[in-house]
Amino acid sequence: MSAWSIVALSVTSTLLFLPTAADSPRTVRIGLLDDQTGSSIPMRTPHLTVDSIVRLVDAVKGQDSLTLEVGVGLIRDVSRQGLIRLRIDPPPTPPAAAAASSGNAFIDLKTRQQSGRERDAYLLARQAWVSKTQTDVEAFKRRLAPVLTGRDDAQSTDVFTPIRRVLAFLNEPTADGSSARKFILLASDAQDNSAAQFSGIPTSVKLILTNGFGSAGSLERYNPSLFENLEAAVEFLISEIRK
Repeated sequence: MSAWSIVALSVTSTLLFLPTAADSPRTVRIGLLDDQTGSSIPMRTPHLTVDSIVRLVDAVKGQDSLTLEVGVGLIRDVSRQGLIRLRIDPPPTPPAAAAASSGNAFIDLKTRQQSGRERDAYLLARQAWVSKTQTDVEAFKRRLAPVLTGRDDAQSTDVFTPIRRVLAFLNEPTADGSSARKFILLASDAQDNSAAQFSGIPTSVKLILTNGFGSAGSLERYNPSLFENLEAAVEFLISEIRK
């Protein structure tokens, strides 16, 4: 099993699904930034939407051993707001298929009973995971909606401060000490005029940028993947995560 193992506790006869040291958990972290500055209008910059973000989450969540973490922020003249975050843990893995008949009716009966208990425990664990994930995603959507419907009224563009915040999120230690795969998607003209200090974007971070002119702006030195269309950028990000 790749993400969970089945452990039978003889005292209570309860089956639990617990992580094992032999598993290979993966963490994917995605930072999303939406430009709400006046310059984004003539650059025909598309905006992140709740639907586009949920499309991304739905396409990635639930993969074996995958922990998904998403942080959403804004690009404005003063970018002080923290990220709106979502974390989805990997789902429980189904138990292994029942062993072939041993030729002994008594042993086969015990095997079938054990398999039935394991399957019942898995179904309960899966139901709990689905319920928690749905609740967390709905709460995430409620927090996103008022933020992403803000006006493009900021009079200057501070691109680098929110990117620094996203990098802090991407670089947080994982629970198991493994390295996370890291992505940033900006819906922005990326024309920084804030003179904010910035030390750069590591090459371990995949940078994706979408605006109406396919311009890298102030991020040109970091070789972003450029898209004219938000949906195309999201689909590209999904394909990169699935690699």
